[in-house]
Amino acid sequence: MKRWNLKALFLLHLLILFLFASLFFPPTKALWKILDTTLFHLLNSTLEGPLWWQTFWAAANHPWADWLEDLCILSFFAAYLFTGSPFVRPRRLAELLLCAAYSAAVIYFFNRLFIREQLHYYWPSPSAFFENAIHLNDKIPWISIKDSSLKSFPGDHATTALLFASFYGYLVRGRLALFAAAYAALLCLPRLITGAHWVSDILVGSASIVLFFLSWLFCSPLFHTLSNLLEKSFILLLRLKRKWARLEFGARDELRP
Repeated sequence: MKRWNLKALFLLHLLILFLFASLFFPPTKALWKILDTTLFHLLNSTLEGPLWWQTFWAAANHPWADWLEDLCILSFFAAYLFTGSPFVRPRRLAELLLCAAYSAAVIYFFNRLFIREQLHYYWPSPSAFFENAIHLNDKIPWISIKDSSLKSFPGDHATTALLFASFYGYLVRGRLALFAAAYAALLCLPRLITGAHWVSDILVGSASIVLFFLSWLFCSPLFHTLSNLLEKSFILLLRLKRKWARLEFGARDELRP
């Protein structure tokens, strides 16, 4: 967007305030407690299933699974980058790099450094709260995973997934955007099933963070301005590379007998 969209910015911030207020307003707080507890017990109880089912979710929560998930996200980005005309690729590459850098900055500086280290705003995960929670570490001891946390709010994986789906939906839209949204929902499941996060950590915590930072990016000229800057930088680098190649080729011709 090249201009400010103040109406959308205001409405999104109003939604964020509503989401956070719902965690503290007694009637809605009670509803969240019911939803959190019910969904946790419903999902976590499935871990009493067969060994292959337990192994699958243990593997899905292993740090190595993050690399596979990132490769899948890169495949979505590659589909956006290479399906268009070669003339639009510098622009699309600029947009994708901006998305990646912006997401990493939100996760590290806001989620980890500000909320947890400075604000100290967090609470234990359901698997650390309920004594009868099923811990995958007890069921599958040969796969070391983190299935509980004393700082479950907000969810870093969920924030990453929602940022990815939101960015992709803004840039691509259509069927691929729906696939990206479905994939983002799947990325949130492993932590919910093992009890590493409450559903409110995602629907309130992660969603509010994503709404806040993306509203300022997309409802202002910021995204357009930064994308233009990166695109011009890529085009300049390509021109310098081609110029250098021509000079190198000319120097080789002069050295030939």
